[in-house]
Amino acid sequence: MKPKNRIKIVFTLAFAAVAILAASSNAEPIGELGILDSTANGGINPVTGAPWAKGDTYRLAFVSEATRDATSPDIEDYHTFLQGIADTSPLGLAGATWRCLGQSYNDPDRTVNTGITAPGEAIILVDGVSVLWNNSTSLGTLENLFQMTETGGTYIGRVATGSSRKFGDPGQPKIEHGINNNLTQWWQQYNGLQTDQWHFYALSDPLVIGAGAPTNISPEDGSTLDIGNVDLLWENIDPNNPADPVYVDVWFGTDPDPKNGAKVVTAEPNVTSVTVDASVADTYYWQVVNYINGPGHINEPNGIEGEVWSFISTDDLPPTSVDAGVDMITWSGEPVPLDATVVDDGESPLTYAWSASPSDGVVFVPSATVEDPTVTITKATSNPSTVTLTLAVNDESYDPTPVEDTMDIDVYDDACLTAIGAGLDPIGPADFDSNCITDLRDYAILAAKWLVDYALAAPVPKP
Repeated sequence: MKPKNRIKIVFTLAFAAVAILAASSNAEPIGELGILDSTANGGINPVTGAPWAKGDTYRLAFVSEATRDATSPDIEDYHTFLQGIADTSPLGLAGATWRCLGQSYNDPDRTVNTGITAPGEAIILVDGVSVLWNNSTSLGTLENLFQMTETGGTYIGRVATGSSRKFGDPGQPKIEHGINNNLTQWWQQYNGLQTDQWHFYALSDPLVIGAGAPTNISPEDGSTLDIGNVDLLWENIDPNNPADPVYVDVWFGTDPDPKNGAKVVTAEPNVTSVTVDASVADTYYWQVVNYINGPGHINEPNGIEGEVWSFISTDDLPPTSVDAGVDMITWSGEPVPLDATVVDDGESPLTYAWSASPSDGVVFVPSATVEDPTVTITKATSNPSTVTLTLAVNDESYDPTPVEDTMDIDVYDDACLTAIGAGLDPIGPADFDSNCITDLRDYAILAAKWLVDYALAAPVPKP
């Protein structure tokens, strides 16, 4: 006969355990209830062998701090008992379906009682980190001690299981229990009276990991906007239960931590935009928090935070447009006055920078850093060439990407070739020697050809 076990019971204050839990977690809760930590099992789902991902399922578990007898032969009575204490848990366990991991006289199969089916799920303690079993289909030796309660405390001692002698068996007064102070005897260690007050193992139904975090749509992170009202737009993540809305908080202000500012949206269902006041020139920060576990879980442990996004509100925006001017035609060495148009409603000075490609033989007077310089291009080649000028304008109050525009200048050898290249010869066919002047030399060429009959007398080879 087995010796009776001496029972050691240790309860810690719930708030102390919660504080320890918060310190051990990396504050990246994922999945339903917002309890599973992304670092659980080194960040790997032991069922899939891959990092925890959207769509993965898992189960949570606790040992009850509350007690009751084990006289009922129906497992549903124990399910109801554990569901009740979970629903009032300070750990935020309400919203999941909880079942007793045990066996009663009328329901003698723990797998059936808890709805475990292949391929199974990892079972995690309600600290969100400690794996109890890598797969629910193999409830053998524990990976970690099964001692955390629904309050966040610790219980060490007898736990009713009904492993051989079942709960409520009318044929005998005792049940089988385990002891949770080691990894192997958690299920079966000894027996005790049905009428004793017992602790029980609770196992949640499968829970699901949803999407990652809210994403920003507008304004673009780090953008500069005119002062006034600004529409913030974002995309929420999916709820874990498709029938539930996603509840949304939005924080906004000039502190780099938006939660030190104003809450401009509070627990609104499925909202994806809000208009905020940015009428004072400053840098503003905002953050969206999603609650995806239903209306009973709108609390900080269940909040899934988006990144902190920012924008600059200013009454002195950079130039809204830059026009470098119309394309021009000139000849080598001839100055071209440039005439740019820059639209800027701000008060701070602008800086100008002209550049040329190719740049050989290009000179800006008085310099390339004024709005409308004169440019002279001395070409080295005998063929016409094209030089592209670029005007880049910056606002001295900011250092964003410059506002730019380009123009082209076609450069010929001389003024006459420029006129011909531009199609500007007013007489055209009369200038037989193509010197841009119609004079007696052109008439001499005409006279020399006067009455010359160049009509063919017979077919000739094709040139």
